[in-house]
Amino acid sequence: MRKSCDCLLAAIFVILLVMTTLALSLRSFVFDANLYVSTLKAKGGLSTRWSATPLGPIDIRDHQIPQLATVPEDVQRRIVATILPEGWLEKQAASAIDAWLAWFVDGQVGAPKIEIDLRQIRDRLQGPPGQQIAQDVIDAIPTCAANQQPHLSLTQLPECIPAVFDRAW
Repeated sequence: MRKSCDCLLAAIFVILLVMTTLALSLRSFVFDANLYVSTLKAKGGLSTRWSATPLGPIDIRDHQIPQLATVPEDVQRRIVATILPEGWLEKQAASAIDAWLAWFVDGQVGAPKIEIDLRQIRDRLQGPPGQQIAQDVIDAIPTCAANQQPHLSLTQLPECIPAVFDRAW
């Protein structure tokens, strides 16, 4: 009886020892933000994926940004390339992963405080790159036919622009 109890306790000890060793070894890389950031870079990077299909993450059918539904894909790529500084997405993703892992490891309550710095994008939109984007979008809107009247709205780009309008800034 004593031997069987000793064997059972030894088996439990070995199982717990293996589980602890696995947990500690997993912890050393699962909670390392560099693992996730390097994986993103190895997969081609976020910027490359985003520029390949600029509106991939945005579901236009649900009308999140219906204005972009009429913009041709080549203009969308140019807009994304103009707005997003080189490496900006990767830097923000790394920062967000670091913040989330720190929140998770510390066992904090509530939502994690993840900050994304949009200053570079704001500056680009307010400067000459933003003006170029606006001009590209305006140029992508076709000219109205003689009997066509555009429906103007604050939530959508017009389907056409009358020929009498000046498209230049």
